[in-house]
Amino acid sequence: MKRLFVLLFVLTVILILGVAPALAGTASVTGTLTSSDPIYPNGRPEDSDCGDQIDDLLPEKYRYQLYSLVVSADGDYDYIDDRGVSNPTFIDIEVAVIDGAFDPENPTVNCLASLDDSETITLQAGVAYTLAVTSYDVPTTGDWGFTIDGPGDVTISALGAGACTNPLPTNAAQRVLPSGAPAFFAPNLNSQTNFTIPAGTWYIGETSGDFAKLWIACGANSVWVPTNAIAP
Repeated sequence: MKRLFVLLFVLTVILILGVAPALAGTASVTGTLTSSDPIYPNGRPEDSDCGDQIDDLLPEKYRYQLYSLVVSADGDYDYIDDRGVSNPTFIDIEVAVIDGAFDPENPTVNCLASLDDSETITLQAGVAYTLAVTSYDVPTTGDWGFTIDGPGDVTISALGAGACTNPLPTNAAQRVLPSGAPAFFAPNLNSQTNFTIPAGTWYIGETSGDFAKLWIACGANSVWVPTNAIAP
């Protein structure tokens, strides 16, 4: 009876969140873009390489929702838009994969790829990526779904309906980590995490001793990195 209760509880949570159980290396997500979701003020990332921003739906604009993505193994992961596979009623979506800080006004910053239909992307274990889900074209609202699978476990968590639970600090400035850096939960050596921050440009705010606070994304907790890992 106890096992049956636990199983029913897990299934209930899955139905509420719209997130399928993460089987070995697979996670599926469904959601609905609505008129209450935030809008890209200057357009969404363009296809594939995130090299440009596109805003050709004025005045309708592109709305977006944010998710966190973490994988447990380095490697290539396959993205599939479920619209063309399992549910033709879904709207066509574009999913930007952000490695680091997400800025809706400059969505191409730290953008690794903008996924559409079926594509493959290389991901690193332990890195908290941000997924920005938006419509590919009109309509800009409606039901959507996608699946990601690969060599490691895939964990996708909703960051709220566009809500920013950890806004960018007003004193944060973009700084370069030339070789990346180990991440710490607190500004001391006893709080090291099991992941590292990849090389690149990041938002750095306050400092404490030999550590600086690094902002990752709206829905991710900030971490501390050694100040000697930051370029002068």
